[in-house]
Amino acid sequence: MSNCDQVRKWLDCLNHKQTRIIQTDWRPVDLHTHSYETVSYDSATKTLLEVLTCPKERVAIHLTAKEEFIRQTADSRIQGGVENIKTLVFVHTKKMGKYLVDSLKQEGYKAAFHSADLDKKARNKLEKKFRDDLDILVATSTLAWGVNLPARNVIIVGDQRGLQTVDPMDIAQMAGRAGRFGMYERGDVFLIGCNLQSSFQI
Repeated sequence: MSNCDQVRKWLDCLNHKQTRIIQTDWRPVDLHTHSYETVSYDSATKTLLEVLTCPKERVAIHLTAKEEFIRQTADSRIQGGVENIKTLVFVHTKKMGKYLVDSLKQEGYKAAFHSADLDKKARNKLEKKFRDDLDILVATSTLAWGVNLPARNVIIVGDQRGLQTVDPMDIAQMAGRAGRFGMYERGDVFLIGCNLQSSFQI
């Protein structure tokens, strides 16, 4: 939270007890971040999803991919470092989200798009479906805050929304969906075309 001190003072006034801010980088589940530069976000994202979700016997074909990060991810999956379980893909425009889901469906993936355009009932239904049997959910940042929807893997596609750089807190919240205590031993965050220095730090 960016306004921790403001909340602390509010709680002090509210309950007349001293409130303290505790800052820690401890996390119950290890979070592993992977950053990749690319000019073709949609193509890189689809290829990465293929590596993350294809049957394990098909992973080896990606060991010869021209992109180094695809080869590294394929090798990591073969070594057991990345599992093909529940992947959230965060995009920063509805146009990109709809395009990505349409492309994934055409290639046989079970994928859906979550955004603020859906009413509450439809969003709840989609979130339940992701918990149950949907392996890929593409979403805008509305899913990053205040929703208990953990995933094994998170892909963040770029760090620009129009001409604006996405708020670092939004990026951190998106990344925080990866891994959940009691469900996964680790979480992996794949940053496609994000500038780590200016937009994201864990």
